[in-house]
Amino acid sequence: MKGSGDQGWTFDGAAQKRHGDSDRESSERQLRHPPGKVTDGRPNQRPNRTVAPLGRGATSGWPRRWAGKMKMPRLELRPLQVEDELSFRKAVDEFRHDTPPWEFAFQYDHLGNFSEYVNKLENWSHGLELPGNFVPNSFYVGVVDGLIVGRLSLRHCLNNWLRRIGGHIGYGVIPTQRKRGYATDMLRQVLPICAKLRIENVLLTCDVDNIGSRQVIEKCGGVLDKITDYPDLA
Repeated sequence: MKGSGDQGWTFDGAAQKRHGDSDRESSERQLRHPPGKVTDGRPNQRPNRTVAPLGRGATSGWPRRWAGKMKMPRLELRPLQVEDELSFRKAVDEFRHDTPPWEFAFQYDHLGNFSEYVNKLENWSHGLELPGNFVPNSFYVGVVDGLIVGRLSLRHCLNNWLRRIGGHIGYGVIPTQRKRGYATDMLRQVLPICAKLRIENVLLTCDVDNIGSRQVIEKCGGVLDKITDYPDLA
């Protein structure tokens, strides 16, 4: 981190901090009046009408637009599977070429056996065969229409380093899939899992200039806890 420090949030009594992308969504409204003067119901005026979608049924001379909001494909947050290998490798590669590069997968060797890597992640979730500086953790991928669009790591408990800067949750969305609400979806879906693990105070961290991540956390109910500075980590 280059740093001026981290910020922290609270989710309904749970302290949280952040890491991710923004969730910007727009909505369409139906146009209920033709352009110009609003009618008052008199016979010599045009009645109020709702504009039809483009195509058959749209009224000639009126503005044409789609009513309602296009639905984004549903995101599924789940553990990594052997069948995800191709999509997973593409996600890892995208993050390697991001600016700055970001570690999508921990201790992943692209020359190794993918099935063994999936088993390794499963063991970590049970606290087995953990690297020296790791705590029990679950690795999840966000999947949309069979494509991995992001990942989320959930640490079941905190060590000293995680209490200072890492937090319980870290997540990222691959560069080509950002600004579609996927980070928000992943965070929302993991909070009930935190409750099942009896994590009462869920901590997330992010850099103070990471506006996108701040928006994600606050949309999920996060409340700013504090801003801290770690010059020794710069």
